[in-house]
Amino acid sequence: MKASFVGILGGAALVSGALVGLTTVAEAAAPKARVTVTIKAEGVDLSGRVKSRNPSLCAANRKVKVYKVINGENHLFATDTTDEGPAPYEWSTGNTGQEGTFFAKVSAKPGCRADVSPTITAVRNP
Repeated sequence: MKASFVGILGGAALVSGALVGLTTVAEAAAPKARVTVTIKAEGVDLSGRVKSRNPSLCAANRKVKVYKVINGENHLFATDTTDEGPAPYEWSTGNTGQEGTFFAKVSAKPGCRADVSPTITAVRNP
């Protein structure tokens, strides 16, 4: 009987600890800053910008992944990191030498949302 009573108290402690943990998670879940990533093609040179209302956290020194769409599947094609500042926070792959359909993506990070650019088509200049 005593073992059951200790088990119940232990369970209550676990529930109490879980509730405290939920409070901590709720407090840590502050709103994330909105982020926008853009992409453009000048011939087969791909570049763009990352913008945010909190640029020092969400736009500066941000990793951008560029994907190429091949037969409806997304393939990681290139990566770059935006400038450290001041704005604009730009990224560039330089001359890729490849035509095709591309988009850029930034992943979420603490305090910042993720974003995906519109899809564009890069064509070599004549």
